[in-house]
Amino acid sequence: MPTAAAAKPLAFPLTQHALTVLFGERPTGAERLAFGVLFFIPECLPDLADLTDGELREALQTTILRMLRIPSGSKE
Repeated sequence: MPTAAAAKPLAFPLTQHALTVLFGERPTGAERLAFGVLFFIPECLPDLADLTDGELREALQTTILRMLRIPSGSKE
């Protein structure tokens, strides 16, 4: 199983630099995943344009909290 040190470099040097600035030279898998999720969310926002600001905030909070509550051994 690859370690963080052996992780494949990101496609964009600026993105790799940002990851290094935030988490250091050897970010953990959880740190890399959290970083990736932050960049994926904006791509979904146009599909949620029908929501009010309050509804969008609630949807984002509910989704992120749900992701954090899933037990690590869960198969769901």
